[in-house]
Amino acid sequence: MWAGVVTSALLANVFAYLAWANGVRVLGAARTSVWNNLAPVVGIALGVLILHERFPAPLWLAVGVILAGVLLTNWPAREARAA
Repeated sequence: MWAGVVTSALLANVFAYLAWANGVRVLGAARTSVWNNLAPVVGIALGVLILHERFPAPLWLAVGVILAGVLLTNWPAREARAA
């Protein structure tokens, strides 16, 4: 049993590092670090979907703030018009 737990943990870490390295290669370091802020949101979503957990409203407000922050940092910049 413990061998399965250790193998699962190691494979999850290997997958996470490979995904991170690929994200840095494709998106760049700054954008990849912004997307790292979605880890708690994914954890909460999985808790709701898989474990049927119920979270209070302030937590959902925090999720909204995280999503707004990620959205704002990745929003395409408008080019300034010369006056």
